[in-house]
Amino acid sequence: MKELVEYLLKSIADNPDDVEVTVQEGSENEPVFINVKLNDIDKGLIIGKEGRNINAIRTILSIKARNKVILKVE
Repeated sequence: MKELVEYLLKSIADNPDDVEVTVQEGSENEPVFINVKLNDIDKGLIIGKEGRNINAIRTILSIKARNKVILKVE
């Protein structure tokens, strides 16, 4: 899961070296928590216009995890 998140975010970011991802997976019925630290310049790119990029990333991750995914961008 972590590799997928890193790949997606580094593909979008202007400063891919600043992307840090931590994943905290729970049991089957608990959500997956993903914390992402980015460069301030890249936050706008990752979130996208009206949140379209981040919502698309969340959709991809929830399909992969087969569970609810909580993605927090810091």
